[in-house]
Amino acid sequence: MTSNDKPILLLAETGFIIRNLLLGYFAGEVSRCRKLLVAVQQPNDPELLKLIEGKNIELIDFPFEPYYKEQTNLQRLLSWDNVIYNAKLVAKDNNSLRLQTRLFEGASATGKFARVNNFFQACGKATRAIGLANAIEDIYLEKYIGKKPVVNEWEGLLKKYDPAVVFSSMLTHSVRYRSSTDLPIMVAAHRLGIKTCTLVQSWDNLSSKTCVLPQWLDRYYTWSDSMSAELLKYNPRVNAGRVKVVGSPQYDFHLDESLIQPRTDYLSNLGLDSARPYILIGTGTARWMPDEMEKMINLCLALHRQMPEVQCVIRLHPKDPGERWQPYRQTMKENGIALQYTSPKTHMDRGGFVPPKDFYRDQVNVIYHSEVVINSSSSITVDAAILQRPVICIAYDLYDDELFPEGRSLTYSQSAHYSKLTATGGVKVVYSETDCVNAIEAYLKDPQMHKEERKKIVDTVAADVSKKAGITLAHEVLQLADIQS
Repeated sequence: MTSNDKPILLLAETGFIIRNLLLGYFAGEVSRCRKLLVAVQQPNDPELLKLIEGKNIELIDFPFEPYYKEQTNLQRLLSWDNVIYNAKLVAKDNNSLRLQTRLFEGASATGKFARVNNFFQACGKATRAIGLANAIEDIYLEKYIGKKPVVNEWEGLLKKYDPAVVFSSMLTHSVRYRSSTDLPIMVAAHRLGIKTCTLVQSWDNLSSKTCVLPQWLDRYYTWSDSMSAELLKYNPRVNAGRVKVVGSPQYDFHLDESLIQPRTDYLSNLGLDSARPYILIGTGTARWMPDEMEKMINLCLALHRQMPEVQCVIRLHPKDPGERWQPYRQTMKENGIALQYTSPKTHMDRGGFVPPKDFYRDQVNVIYHSEVVINSSSSITVDAAILQRPVICIAYDLYDDELFPEGRSLTYSQSAHYSKLTATGGVKVVYSETDCVNAIEAYLKDPQMHKEERKKIVDTVAADVSKKAGITLAHEVLQLADIQS
């Protein structure tokens, strides 16, 4: 097989990657020029196979180390993954990462494991001070990640399929007791002399997640100049010449006018009156915002009391199947609050997906036809800004929170990654239900308020969304494949 005949291998562990890359513009563009291999958790999924039928795309299995291996708590605590996680906590040292650690680990972040983790963090500070941090990271990659059985398994697969490039988009997503699922694969590819590249998966990953980005990757693709600067800040050994801005494929459908449905038809499907305005409330996951149901419904009721003509739509997070909302459905029905489900049948972390045109048709329309978009420090802030809809961020809670005594929503709104958005002035942060209702009323009277500031949100996160980032990314990866070693 000549170098020009070799395929591109895309690692697509989650439904997020399947939706935005495999079923988006990226795969279509790559597969016109080269065969595209895609590693997925369910390579025999009939729906997925049907969607790629007739294309120069082949699905293969995705062997990976499970998140929860059979280890004792002591083994997990003393693992290399935990040592590196603590070292990265120290190296990044920002409130987004500390917030995520507290959120996902709860009491264990400050409980019985705290002494060991604090010791590892002290070691991390010491190794940085004496210049050994980089050497330890290299040892971690070579002697720990490189010795995992899954690396040997992937070396066999890579020899079998012989790709020109291995492309990852999950390297920036790791957990305390296990590295990114893509990291062992990239180590295997590097050993075999195969080109490697990565796309930052999400707008907040660089600040809110620990990760090891090997300095030897051939390309690092980012969404914007701001993200490139952040990548280099947290990964100073990365060669800046290998960092390329491509935009974000998850915004490729936002400005597609063919997706916009007539307001009457769309609102009829939601059970709403097209002659009346509505606000859209974007939600998070159960872990992210456990009091969200009562808080958002209370907001809708308060809004109805002050502005009875305004309707409400609550759009669920793609990782929220909706069970936690069931006890509130009768109240919502009685008060005309529409609930929009977005999750696939299979959880996205297990490879479940909604085809992009279906997912984004709903997302774009529900934002496009709304008057104001409300959320709790979530990425729908950016979606709304792209479609030029006023955005409000809720920074208040209904109840005291043991995990966040200073206030959960307030803490989220002040995180390192979300603060970049609030700093533009394009999102209104509110600290009480009354403030929120008043802000909605102000935007209904003047929807152009903060219009220019909302453009800054888009520039900060995703650069030029009028271009198809998936196509730009595909051309970059194909160009990398064409470079002779």
